[in-house]
Formats: sequence, C-alpha cells, structure tokens
Amino acid sequence: MVNAFEERHFSNYNRVDCVDEDWLFNFLQATQEKEVIKLQAIHGSNYRSKVLYRLNNQLKTFGIIEVLRKGITDNNIKLKLFF
Repeated sequence: MVNAFEERHFSNYNRVDCVDEDWLFNFLQATQEKEVIKLQAIHGSNYRSKVLYRLNNQLKTFGIIEVLRKGITDNNIKLKLFF
C-alpha cells in the first residue's frame, strides 16, 4: 500500500453492482458488526445480495451523495457507508 492506496485486480470488482464486494463487506463487518449480524440473521445466505440490492436501489433513488451522507436502511437496520 502506497499513500493509503491499494491496487486491486479488476477481477475483484463486481461490474454489475459497481462495487468491490470484499472491501464493502469487510468495511461493514469492521465498523458495524452488530448491524451486520442482525442482517445476516434476517437474510441468511442471501445477506450479501440483499445488501447490494438495497445499496443499488438507494443509489438509483437518491444518488451517491445522499447515500453516503445518510447510509442505507434495510429492515430498520441502518448501515453507514462513510465515517
């Protein structure tokens, strides 16, 4: 890592959902473990796809600035995407 930048191979990037899934879910797990555990209990094995669906839906509806400011909510569980 140089200057807080880590180069990743393009195969790590999910082109359909426009996100590096590993980084997103590692961030959520590291910063909001209780919320992640609740969502995993609700969605089970579909947890990742449900969060990605909610994220994309909110981005299309409100735009990236609003989603970064307010985060996303799924089943009354709020996830922050920016600190």
